[in-house]
Amino acid sequence: MLSLQPCVARILCPILLIAASIPLCPSASAAQITLAGAHIRGNTDLTEEDLLRGFGLVKGGKISRAFADQLCDQLKGLKLFDQITCDVRVEDGKAWIDLSVQNFMPVVFDNFVWTTPEKLVRRLKQKVPLFMMHMGWGEGLNDEIVRALDETLVEDGIKGQVYHDTFWDERGGLDYRVKGVQEPVVECRIEGPNPPARAAFDSWEKFCRSEDYSAAGLAFSLSFAIDDLYRSRGYMRPQVGNPETELMPSKDASYPVRVIFKIDSGPQYKFESITFTGMLASHAETLKSQWQPKPGDVFDEAYVKNFGQSSILSQPWAANSDKSSDDLVICETTDPVRDTIAVSISLEKPKKSETVKFVENVQCFHQFSLVLGRN
Repeated sequence: MLSLQPCVARILCPILLIAASIPLCPSASAAQITLAGAHIRGNTDLTEEDLLRGFGLVKGGKISRAFADQLCDQLKGLKLFDQITCDVRVEDGKAWIDLSVQNFMPVVFDNFVWTTPEKLVRRLKQKVPLFMMHMGWGEGLNDEIVRALDETLVEDGIKGQVYHDTFWDERGGLDYRVKGVQEPVVECRIEGPNPPARAAFDSWEKFCRSEDYSAAGLAFSLSFAIDDLYRSRGYMRPQVGNPETELMPSKDASYPVRVIFKIDSGPQYKFESITFTGMLASHAETLKSQWQPKPGDVFDEAYVKNFGQSSILSQPWAANSDKSSDDLVICETTDPVRDTIAVSISLEKPKKSETVKFVENVQCFHQFSLVLGRN
């Protein structure tokens, strides 16, 4: 990128700055101040060098006071961040950019199996300095990213076309996929402590091998399979890494891959106790007699959920005056020292503003709640 100062002709300014509503190539007669640098905080891999290079700025170079005053507006206008606080401090003829940001959308290179994300990011940063591995919901560099990724395909001799798969925007990721290449999955494997038994993994592996490779699709489906593969065996906090791929030999133009998921099962939790509230004492005593897990048994979250539906919400006494099912609030309190979980189940009248359905809150490691019900 070119330095803003001096700007020989407006056409030499970076594209991002040409689109700005203020003159970003100020005349030499404009009051000049020194750009001292940038302070960046938050969950971002954007560096000071990236920011300055992306705007065609040079640390220690000269910029106009008008540009300094409106730089934050230009940065916000790119919509690169979900949350942004920006300020340009000017003191003693020097300007500092203070930036605090939050981003929540991870970027996924969905089927670039012939390279690694790390190598791809390094190449992208050369072409699009403001690229980050987490971008904002209103990510404003999509066209530039797609164009740069297309260039990497040409450089690698891959015949295909990159596009932004918007299907995943509502599912938690900015997905870039190559159209026109074949990448059959020939094997799926889980590596890590306490892997699931082969029989339990078979059904998910069939799905894994049913279509061409998609990092986003497989990670998304595995997040649901974790209930059966790990939580049903008491491993309540498995840590799932990004899928890794190994290219297999091929005689044609396809890229067959072996997919490896690195999963750390974490500790195995044991059942500690059960309490029932929000109902008659006689109903609570009946439920206690029906409850099968004993203290010290391996915790099975599926049993807890099924018990609430089959043994409580199906009962006539679990309905309120308007004959709809009450809400069942199941709280699982985790003891991280003893690796135990105490369960409390409470029957409550449904809130009129909410549809009664299953909701899982996993915001806190020590305790999370499950809300079960039916319409």
